[in-house]
Amino acid sequence: MAENIWPEGKKCAFCLGFDMDSNLIWFNKIKDMENGMQFIKGPSVGEYGPKRGVDRIMNLLEKYGVKATFFIPAVNMERNVPLVERILGTGK
Repeated sequence: MAENIWPEGKKCAFCLGFDMDSNLIWFNKIKDMENGMQFIKGPSVGEYGPKRGVDRIMNLLEKYGVKATFFIPAVNMERNVPLVERILGTGK
């Protein structure tokens, strides 16, 4: 087997990815529950990502010069246009 030769003496590579599902997963879980829309935990937990979490991740990625991929359902892209534009603006 051929030996891998990495640039600049690097020993390995990795891929860093984040999912920004927002409250979509919670909504899908509670939509069939009786009074599911009244379930307070879903929206409160699901909204942390777009409201705070992604910005914190983006700041750390920028601080350490690390690139990553964000996976975002289309409906969440429509709901969070400025945030998606910030993510896209950091790509090279």
